[in-house]
Amino acid sequence: LPPSINQRRLAESLPALLLPSSAGSRGAMELELGQVVELMGIENAGLDITGQRGTVTEIPGHGLVSVKLDGTGAVVCAWPEHLKIVSCAPLADPSGMVVSAPAPRFAGITHIFIDCDDCIYQNGWSTARQITESIAAYTAKLGVSKEKAYALYGQHGTCLKGLLLERLLDEDGVEQFLHEVHQIDYSDISRDPALKAVLARVFTVAPCWVFTASAREHAQRCLAAIGVDELPWQGIIDTRDCKLETKHSRKSFEAAMRVAGATEPRSCLFCDDSVKNIVAAKSFGWNTVLVGLYDRDSGAKIECEAADAHVASLHDVDALLGIAEHQD
Repeated sequence: LPPSINQRRLAESLPALLLPSSAGSRGAMELELGQVVELMGIENAGLDITGQRGTVTEIPGHGLVSVKLDGTGAVVCAWPEHLKIVSCAPLADPSGMVVSAPAPRFAGITHIFIDCDDCIYQNGWSTARQITESIAAYTAKLGVSKEKAYALYGQHGTCLKGLLLERLLDEDGVEQFLHEVHQIDYSDISRDPALKAVLARVFTVAPCWVFTASAREHAQRCLAAIGVDELPWQGIIDTRDCKLETKHSRKSFEAAMRVAGATEPRSCLFCDDSVKNIVAAKSFGWNTVLVGLYDRDSGAKIECEAADAHVASLHDVDALLGIAEHQD
């Protein structure tokens, strides 16, 4: 390998590619910054990573190309003949912002559904804890302990659904429940101009809906607190729209598609922080993005094979769609 910073990356980056020294012509392929490429015939520490995709970030004169991998964000180096171009180079939109063509794995998306709590905003589950305490206060009046209420949430997707299924609450009490448990303080949700800019780019890909197992009024207050309520959302699909079904059930995804006018599950993209919700959405045929890295209760790092992509926050979703703003 030629002595260069890329040679140091081969030793220092995680991961770093070890390529055959018999690589052929180094300049056979015309690459440009910002192109999405697919790795071909490459091993990383003995593991075949053929098929992984990333974005070209550097093209030095000596031949090795730097590629930032989707999902992990790791930078790897490869000869051009080990890369297959799968999208064009960045283009300029009418506003002058430089964007990339959509990544092929999410091509054909016509409807985007984004969860609200701990997904559109993240605040260390502060708001979630408030809601948990508020629900516990309400269920105590029904003779249901805080521990039981939280167990119902974990089992059924919402405490409300669990209360109904176990006949601890009847349907006449649903609206009162939704109203009372969401009388919380929203001051711990901060405005997020960076997220607003990301979402504005996402809205250029496909129409977007907030898809929440909570109440519409709660989601509206969250959007206002973040400062993204004035973006062109198509609407908020809440628990009422889903006939109180949770995202553990395919009926909720059928309801969301009906509200949004979607007809093909494979054309829907879903962002959510719940592994169970992602698994259910994937089994229904939706494209899925798991948002958040750690479990609320255990603090352990979460993984989900059903997720087509896994990001730390929604701030990264524009990169998955190939529309991230490029910084020089």
